[in-house]
Amino acid sequence: MGGGGVINPPPPPEHYSPPDGDGPDPWAYIEAHGLDYWAGNVIKYVTRAGRKDTATVEEDLIKARNYIDYMIKRERDG
Repeated sequence: MGGGGVINPPPPPEHYSPPDGDGPDPWAYIEAHGLDYWAGNVIKYVTRAGRKDTATVEEDLIKARNYIDYMIKRERDG
C-alpha cells in the first residue's frame, strides 16, 4: 500500500454518536485518551446501551461489565 497519506476512518455508526449531537463521539474519545482495546469496548458498550436496534440496555451493560471484569482480573494478576 504505502503512500504515507493520512487515513481518515469512516464515521461511526449512529448508535455510537452522542444522542443530542453534543460532545465527542465514543471513537474520538477512545482515540484521544489512548484507551486500550478493553477500556475502549467499555466506552463503546456503555455509550450504545439500548441504542443499537438489536441490543438492549442490559445486554450492552453486561458486555461492558465483562470487559471491566477482565480488566480487574488482569490488574490483579499483574
